[in-house]
Amino acid sequence: MNQSPFPSEVQIERPELIELVLGDIGLAVPPRTGPVRRTSDHRDWWLLRRWLKSLAYKNLLQFPLKIERPTGPGGPDFIYRTVDREPIGLEMTEAGPQEDQAERTKFARSKLKVSHYGDFGGRSYESETDSELQTEYISFIMDAVQRKLAKAKLYLERCSQLELMIYVNNNVGIWVSLFDVSSELQSSITSTIQRHQLAGQLSEICILDHKEMLLISDGKVQKLEAMFEG
Repeated sequence: MNQSPFPSEVQIERPELIELVLGDIGLAVPPRTGPVRRTSDHRDWWLLRRWLKSLAYKNLLQFPLKIERPTGPGGPDFIYRTVDREPIGLEMTEAGPQEDQAERTKFARSKLKVSHYGDFGGRSYESETDSELQTEYISFIMDAVQRKLAKAKLYLERCSQLELMIYVNNNVGIWVSLFDVSSELQSSITSTIQRHQLAGQLSEICILDHKEMLLISDGKVQKLEAMFEG
């Protein structure tokens, strides 16, 4: 039986020890094709590493920090604990349609060096206006929020609060800046949380798009620089 390369839990005493504790875990994601292909584990740990480093850089996390990877159905993807807080769930997801992801896999298999969005079945967006592009961009993020809110009560059986980490992974992202639609996202997400009666339980939503990161909490939004290594 092969042992998973990913730990069931990690303990980080201080922010400057994040890289030492994680080592190569989450540093990079394997390719879409080939003998060692990316999995949801690779995606989740890659996102967790960026979440940790970006929030720690702005002193938005408390340490020491214990992070667990729950087993079995029901989620969330991670549960973390600090000294003076109850367990908090951290659920990872992506914002984007399946056809865009399928296109990137087909391109990787094609062995071509250059391709354009839409060549392998994804969306190209070359004829849309700026307003249409932003509307589509926001809709993918809100779809991701709605999917996870539908499961929030199940996640909250394992933790006292829930946070979301959303990775923008779609073709329209090349045309839109996350920061340019921050106000619209903050308003839409806050009202959606209120409709689901999860205010106080869904404590933070973090959105990552390239080097831009938004942190939406208590109806407020912060713009952060996503911290990458290498």
